[in-house]
Parts: sequence; C-alpha cells; structure tokens
Amino acid sequence: MSFRSIPDFVDRYAPAWIAVIFTMAVLLVCYPGFMSYDSLRMLEEARSHVYGGIYPAMPVYLMRLSDITGHGPTVMLVVQNFLIFLGLAIILRFLAAPWWFAVMVMALILSMPVVVGPMLVVWKDVTTTAPMLMALVLIYWARRHPSSPRAPAAKWCSMLLLIVASLVRFNAVTATAVIAVYWVLSFYSGRSRLKQVAIFLLALAAMAACNKVVNGYSFPRFQKLAGNDLAYGIMNYDLVGISKWSGTPLVPVAPASDPLFPKATITDISRIYNSLGALHIQAANEALGNPVKLAAPGYSNNDIAHAWIDAILRYPAAYLRYRRDLFEEIIGAKPTPTFEPTHYGKIDDNNLGMKFTDRAITGQVLTYIENASTVTLGKPWPYLLLSIGCTAIMLGLRTIPGHLRALGGVAFCAAIMYIVPFFAMTGTGEVRYVYPTLILGSVPILVLLLGWRSRAGIAQ
Repeated sequence: MSFRSIPDFVDRYAPAWIAVIFTMAVLLVCYPGFMSYDSLRMLEEARSHVYGGIYPAMPVYLMRLSDITGHGPTVMLVVQNFLIFLGLAIILRFLAAPWWFAVMVMALILSMPVVVGPMLVVWKDVTTTAPMLMALVLIYWARRHPSSPRAPAAKWCSMLLLIVASLVRFNAVTATAVIAVYWVLSFYSGRSRLKQVAIFLLALAAMAACNKVVNGYSFPRFQKLAGNDLAYGIMNYDLVGISKWSGTPLVPVAPASDPLFPKATITDISRIYNSLGALHIQAANEALGNPVKLAAPGYSNNDIAHAWIDAILRYPAAYLRYRRDLFEEIIGAKPTPTFEPTHYGKIDDNNLGMKFTDRAITGQVLTYIENASTVTLGKPWPYLLLSIGCTAIMLGLRTIPGHLRALGGVAFCAAIMYIVPFFAMTGTGEVRYVYPTLILGSVPILVLLLGWRSRAGIAQ
C-alpha cells in the first residue's frame, strides 16, 4: 500500500477499525470480562447442561459456541461489544460523518456510565442489543441498495438477528416486533397492506416458535427444560409493594386450603421495603430474621396470581406507585446513585477457573462510573428525554431525507418499546436494563445532528 492510499484506506474501513479500537479499549479495562452471578451461571450451563427456568437458554448456547476455545466469556464480550461499536459506526457512515467525528461521537457515547458499565460485563443486556442494532443497519442498507446482489443476504440475516435478539431476553420481542415492521415495509413495500400484515404475523410466529424450541428444550438431547415461573415471583413482590403503599398487608399469599393464614404487619413490611425491588426486599427480610413470610406453606402459583389480580383491582393507585418507584430506579430518576451500572465485584467467586487480576485502569474506570452515576448527567433519564425531543424534531424536519427519518424513527420506537414494558414486568430496579434503550435511542439523535448532510449531497 502506498503512503498516498493510506488516507483512503483509513476512511474506507473506518467503521471496522473504529469498532476494533473501542472494543479493545473496553477489553483492556475488564479482561477477561466481568462476571456476575448471571454470567457465571451462563458459563456453568454452557460447560455442563442447560437448566432453563427463569434464565433463557439462548445465551447459554451462544456462550457454548464462544467457549469452543476455552475463553467463552472473553469471546462473547468481544463479539457483542464489537457489533455494538460497528453498528453505531456504520450508522455514522450512513450519515456521512467523517471518521474523526465518528470517533468523537463513539467516545462520547461510551463515556456514559450506563453504557460503558454493562459493556464491561458479560450481560444479556448487551447481547440482545447487538443483533437488534445490526438488524437495523442491514435493513437500512438493503433498502438503499435493492439491486445489490448482497441485498437478499442482508434481508434474511437481519431477520435472523431479530430472532436471536428475541431469544436472548424474553422481553426483547416488544422491540424486535417494531424492527420487524420496518423489515416488512422495507422488503415488501409493493405488497398489499393485508399481505404485509400477514408477513409481519409470520415473522412474529417465527420468533415465538424459535423461542418455544430453543428456550424450551436442551440441545442436542432435545429434553424439555424447566418452566419459567418468573412472573409469579414478580407478582409476589408486587404484593409487598402494594402492601407498603396501600397500608394493607397482603403477604404472605394465603393458600386456597387456608385462606385465613395470618398476614405480616405493615410495620414489618415497611422495614423490608426497598424501591429496588425483589432482591433488596429479600435481602432486607433475611437481614432482619425474615419477619415477613413471603409465601405461606402449601401456596401455589395460582394462589399468587389470584391474590395479585385482586390486589390490583382493589388498590390500583398503590400498585402504580410501587411500579413507578421501581421504574424510577431503572431510568436513574432517583436522587440516589444508580444501582449496578456495572458489576463492581468484577468476577464473583467461582469454581470455573475465572479470575480477575486488578489493574490500575480498571480501578480508575470503576471509580469514574461510581462517581458519575451520582450526578444528573451520569443517569439515563436525561438522555431518554433528549432522545424523545430529538426524535420529535427529526420527524418534522424536511431537510432530513425520509429514509433517514424512518431509520431514526424505527430505532426510537424500538428503544421505547423495549423499556416501557419494564414498568409492569420487572422485579428489580437495575439500571442496566435501560442499556438497549440508550443505544437504540442514540440513533435519532445522530440522525438529527447529521441527517442534513445527506440532503446536502455530501458523499457517504
């Protein structure tokens, strides 16, 4: 390569080398990758057998594939982080951003505590975001290059990525469904509305069928996995929250065989209550010697479901108050520091051979995350509001081409549809849950800032 061609090479392959540099920078901080209980359980199952239950099997299979070389957590961390950075860098290329500007934008995004924090850990929040973001990229590219011989491959790869994303986290389907609408409208724009709806329903059916098989059975033996009763656990802790805000004790749930089983006192329920939800309520209860029995002997899931529905009907305001309390923790709207923006324990004790060697840069980054998460600009909610505002302005600006407004609008809708259901369906207030929304929600911001360049004829 001649010296004269180096600038051309740097510009042509900017998304790839930018993604490599940022991926390696994150790895330098956390090698071999931070691992919490969830991460270690994933690795343990990947090296033994899948259990199922409240944890989806798909991340275990991805870890098993990554672990072929014996370095599964590191490989998985590198791949998912690389895809995030690559997806953002390619979108910046779509927007005709020069490489140096793309580097600045990526550094700014990575500086957010709730962005860099989860990327240090082998967490499903990043794993599910990567395929969603790359699916958006492939759909947009194929839509803009319909005559390319690679367009069909991009079309079907994007659908495969959406299916993978919906399998990694049970709740991701609300976001992947939005992107699936974009997929249908992009590749079947000439079909009647009825056929488009039919194709969309087929895409949702494919996601549901894959979830039933992949997350319902262990491979290669094809044995049925344990059922997922997480919803009943969430309901039970909802009853604690409803009790707190209604002033009426509703726990423990009485079994149908003993409807007069005594309830805990409001005083004790208030002592164990925590706006961070299930894990903290359970920990506080145990620390106080379990003054509140969260379930009576002989109860069933049906008992919990009936008690939960009855409580919501009787105390709807208390239910909404507790769910709001929890949701405020997720988006960092509390004055207290955000909970678990990263895994400060680095790698929990384990017998899987995973150990962490402390480095100076690791301590510096963790200190930055901890300190930054206490200030307003270090919390997620200002960026959620920024994304909402930018989307509203972007959709109304005719100086931005329609295809870019569509890209930004779809990304925003997917971001919102990912996080909004958490208001009702999560048991804990961990701020990392907002990670996919922050990444997808950054797209309309970038489109608003740079979308005019495409209209102005600046080469992409």
